[in-house]
Amino acid sequence: MDSPHPHVLLVTFPFQGHINPSLRFGKRLLSIGIDVTFATSIHARQQMEKTAIGPAPIGLSFAPFSDGFDDGFNLNQDDHKRHMTEIKNHDSTWPESPKSPAPSALLWIQPATVLDLYYYYLDGAFGDISSVRLSALPQITFSKKDHPCFVSLSTSDMYNLVLPTFKEQFDALDAETRPKVLFNKFDALHSIERYDVIGVGPLVDADDRPSFKGDLFGKFEGCIEWLDSKPKLSVVYVSFVSLLRQTVPVGGAAAVRGGVDRVRRRGASGAGEDCGVVPADGGAEPQSLWCGVPVVALPVWLDQGTNAKMIEEEWGTGVRVGPEEDGKVSGEEITRCIERVMEGGEKMRENAARWKGLAREAVAENGSSYRNLKAFLQEVRVGAFE
Repeated sequence: MDSPHPHVLLVTFPFQGHINPSLRFGKRLLSIGIDVTFATSIHARQQMEKTAIGPAPIGLSFAPFSDGFDDGFNLNQDDHKRHMTEIKNHDSTWPESPKSPAPSALLWIQPATVLDLYYYYLDGAFGDISSVRLSALPQITFSKKDHPCFVSLSTSDMYNLVLPTFKEQFDALDAETRPKVLFNKFDALHSIERYDVIGVGPLVDADDRPSFKGDLFGKFEGCIEWLDSKPKLSVVYVSFVSLLRQTVPVGGAAAVRGGVDRVRRRGASGAGEDCGVVPADGGAEPQSLWCGVPVVALPVWLDQGTNAKMIEEEWGTGVRVGPEEDGKVSGEEITRCIERVMEGGEKMRENAARWKGLAREAVAENGSSYRNLKAFLQEVRVGAFE
């Protein structure tokens, strides 16, 4: 960082939900004069090249690494379990040691509330996860369904290595004195006390101009054009993230693979959408706030239960789909939630519009996230960040 052309290395997990915010953070760094090297798996890099709609920005280079699956893997076979194991074996959980002369920081791409829940669960602070309150959100009680799914996985699950990995990261952070953690959030959202939390989000592409997006999947331009042809506030957008398949009947709605990012890219912030039906993953949360679109949250796994809780009870920007006694979700329940937002969601739209304004204010020049990032980089430059 002392050189005339400061340089940052970003290392990210090779899934779309990790690549999106990490690459957007890289482009944010480029915009203020920082060169960026983006490191992810060889296969992910190859897919990004295939789907690119424009050249990589000047100052952005790539350093792909092998995760043992250079030709990809099949989600429907045992490849995914072996892939997770290989990544763990490659010890990719903490790319820089706290003793390294090069300063390093964690970019946490999920909401701060999710980190709080993980940290205190692993620290043994929760005797019973069926009723949990956090000091930053004393007005909200988190039940078992509101926690990230990894806290209740069976030992045979392919993702059972996730919690130990998080524990290793937290232990590495705790070995430092008030470590810095960059968050995909902005100052108007709650912070946590354990770390020096730096809000640099929401990490979104700030305009709709064609640019290098880092997509791992092909485009569905026919669907997008069809949606664009519809009148304003007449569309319910249904998003299935890249690792999910439709598991409930949904009638009269368009399903497009690739995640909520497509909502913003086809003009959700001012065009046809009156409501989004999303899994409420960590990528959907900042995107929905940025777009100002009310949300019907259909949590399935990962951090989606936590985000759905925040969407409904803290931000007031949507409703949560409730499962039946057998855990399945009916089409009738989804219809009920959509109708609630479409026909009587004036307060939700007001809240969504307010959060939209706060989000855009944060990333504007001299906004809170802009200032936070500049201050963080200045600490690195002068050597104040150890």
